[in-house]
Amino acid sequence: MKTVSIKAGERKRVIYRFSNSLQETYHFNAEPIALNDELSGVVQISGSNWLFPKPSTNKKLMGENSVSKGTWDTIYSVYVVPDVDVNITSSGSEMPNFKFLLLIAGIIVLAGASIFAFSFF
Repeated sequence: MKTVSIKAGERKRVIYRFSNSLQETYHFNAEPIALNDELSGVVQISGSNWLFPKPSTNKKLMGENSVSKGTWDTIYSVYVVPDVDVNITSSGSEMPNFKFLLLIAGIIVLAGASIFAFSFF
């Protein structure tokens, strides 16, 4: 897990992916540094369809946050702008279709190897 500290009003990128066309859901937690501060702020999500930018979207900063990157988001960034000093802890991503993609890739490789092997007979 990676932890980043962000000062109140500062805009800091917490997630960045380039040229990955797999769907993913990223999770991160936000926690005020001062125990008596109330968590508030904005999560800004920026993506692109190949090389064409999409409009950014904003979400309210929560204690537990999740953002989803689409299949065509080739340049994907998530920024946090808190109203109080916070620590952001990233817990990684989920790739729900990853095992399926590995299975398909394995079948393609086996099919190619079979065709190559039988071409000598």
